[in-house]
Amino acid sequence: MGSPGVRGEKGVKGDIGASGILGMKGEQGESISTPKVTVSSSHLTVNESNTAVLLCSVSGNPVPQVAWSRVGGVLPSNRTKVSSEGLLQINEVRLEDAGNYKCEARNILGREEKLTSLAVQSQPKTSLSFGPPYVVKGKNITLPACHVIDYPSPKISWYKVPGNLVQARTVMKDGRLSIMNAHKSDSGLYKCEASNNLGHDSAVTQLNVVELPHFTVSPPSQLKVSTVQNITVPCQATGDPQPTIMWRKEGGKLPAGRSGASADGTLKIWNLREREDSGRYTCVASSNQFSMAFSVMDVIIVQHKGLCLPLKVEERSVILDARITASSYFGFGGSNPYYPYFGRLNENRGKGGWCPKTSSTSEYLQIDMGRDRFVCVVTTQEAKETQFTTSYKIRFSSDGATWKTYKENKSEKVFVGKRSILQHSLSTTVKARFVRFYPVAYSVYPCLRVEIFVVR
Repeated sequence: MGSPGVRGEKGVKGDIGASGILGMKGEQGESISTPKVTVSSSHLTVNESNTAVLLCSVSGNPVPQVAWSRVGGVLPSNRTKVSSEGLLQINEVRLEDAGNYKCEARNILGREEKLTSLAVQSQPKTSLSFGPPYVVKGKNITLPACHVIDYPSPKISWYKVPGNLVQARTVMKDGRLSIMNAHKSDSGLYKCEASNNLGHDSAVTQLNVVELPHFTVSPPSQLKVSTVQNITVPCQATGDPQPTIMWRKEGGKLPAGRSGASADGTLKIWNLREREDSGRYTCVASSNQFSMAFSVMDVIIVQHKGLCLPLKVEERSVILDARITASSYFGFGGSNPYYPYFGRLNENRGKGGWCPKTSSTSEYLQIDMGRDRFVCVVTTQEAKETQFTTSYKIRFSSDGATWKTYKENKSEKVFVGKRSILQHSLSTTVKARFVRFYPVAYSVYPCLRVEIFVVR
């Protein structure tokens, strides 16, 4: 073959030919759109410890991104699973998981979100806060609030353990129990019980009803004695629990080695010193630290010109038998009479003591001192056979016709008696010739042996 020739020039374009046959129409493309969100439930209730499952379905073009979050909190990461398809799973659901959850979908055209709520049911969990440890008898009290953690709301009931609530005096409101006009029988344990369809729980609190201390024997508001006298002041109180008695001196201590307070509340001070022992003394009655009562006495000690010494009623040569009389005496006409003159201190004749014919508080033992004297101390003692007066009053007279009951703080003074010899100083000396002892209370029988101290 020979060599190729020179390429010729481009030809002229010809006319357009007839149209060919149309091809088949293609499918329409998908339009773009904003996200649309649908949740499986607007409210889900799950029992505690079970699994909560929520599904969030979304649509949109381009395909949206899906995310779950908790409103006002965070998802429990160690118990939560979230899938890209919109599935939210919370394992071992707890009470604190209850709340609102949000599903959100986003693409380039926008976003949309939907909320759903999760409720967690559980059996009640009950607790009682601390309340007052006691209430005073006759007062009203509201026991501590019964706090309950659970869902659904429980029924709350109160019970006394053991025993029953007194319906006429109890009110239950907002989980609290109130008791009106508390009685001693209201003391004890109280149980708050909460229950729902999943179970019940209870808690217990204790209530003590106390009776405030009340003085049955009070010291005088003022006691004026001389340095030659001894102080003997009783102080007794009642209450529930039974109060204990103690004495305090304002600005100092009770005189060391010269004072003592017995278990029955009697304060004794001897070898008085004017400056050191004068002052304010307080008798304190306390009931197990629940409550206290106070009775105050101002003691004034002066140098007395005379001495407070025994009249010596116990000596028959000083006070004759005929000068000791009584309203009556036991054993009248019998072989073992308790004559009035047997009522001398330390008397050993007969039964060793005076006893009245009856136990009436109008019975008395009378001492005629022969003339007016200033009485400063009275003393009593049991009969030899352990029959004795536990409390008594005294009356004075100068003429044997007009009598006055001894008073302190404008009230008739009731003195305490004991088996052993017990002295009581008068807050002020009394001028009189006749002294009567009136038994008020007694052990076995109201018998007495007495002594009188006068200023000499």
